[in-house]
Amino acid sequence: MSTWSGESFHGTNGMDAVSLGDGEGHMVEIYLHGATVTSWKHSGREQIFVSSKAVWNGVKAIRGGIPVVFPQFGQPNQAMAQHGFARSSTWRLQKILSEDSKASALFILEASESTLSVWPHNFILEYTVSISRDGLQCSLKATNSGDAPFDCHTLLHTYFAIPHINEVCFSGFNGLSFADKTRNNDTFTDTEELRTIDGECDRVYAHSPSHPVPDVQIRSKSSNAVLMTVSKQAGIEAPDGTVAPVGVDCVLWNPWIEKATALADMDDDGYERFVCVEPGTVSQW
Repeated sequence: MSTWSGESFHGTNGMDAVSLGDGEGHMVEIYLHGATVTSWKHSGREQIFVSSKAVWNGVKAIRGGIPVVFPQFGQPNQAMAQHGFARSSTWRLQKILSEDSKASALFILEASESTLSVWPHNFILEYTVSISRDGLQCSLKATNSGDAPFDCHTLLHTYFAIPHINEVCFSGFNGLSFADKTRNNDTFTDTEELRTIDGECDRVYAHSPSHPVPDVQIRSKSSNAVLMTVSKQAGIEAPDGTVAPVGVDCVLWNPWIEKATALADMDDDGYERFVCVEPGTVSQW
């Protein structure tokens, strides 16, 4: 039987991080900077892409992994950094739990003088990362700890490692409406049973009651084998503890050649080796 455990350690450039695993090829590493998952190995195989040019200085968001996006996706508020401040803030490790079949770590981020200077709301973020032989589960809970209501975006900007962008396709998008950021944010309907990427891709597939976004699968083009399944759910918890389900959007992103070479912290050919499939709630404001 596997023995699951977790520990804190000093990672790249001495940055604080946490490792969870079973010692048998299943492990995940999370840096307190951004609470960013920077490695996830399943049966010994790396599932997450991190750029070799990523900046590890405790200031800039780490390029790759699973950045936590909050409280905004993109930059609707120009006074705030793109994708918000959660991915570049230092989180607090609350606890590590080891069980018979999994290990998990809980990270906390609360409002501070720095966050209040760009977003005047009190909040508590609780981010739980759990690993088992079934896969990786990331759960983000945002609590309004102030008196005034607020709107926010939440999203996990996951960089999945792939063999090559020309060798994969995606199921789950057929029939869904999406906003295409490469075409003035105009809205289109995806009509491909298996979606492929052959150029810059920046699409927000929005949930709707009539067309909810299903699980998304990354597949091999040649064999149609499923390489990764991305499942998601969200809800709003009332004061009495009841939870109302909320539809989850999904972003599909790959910068392609020109955008990749323009990113100082991205390998020029990095676009070939990852795709971002990003579950979140981002289409409402």
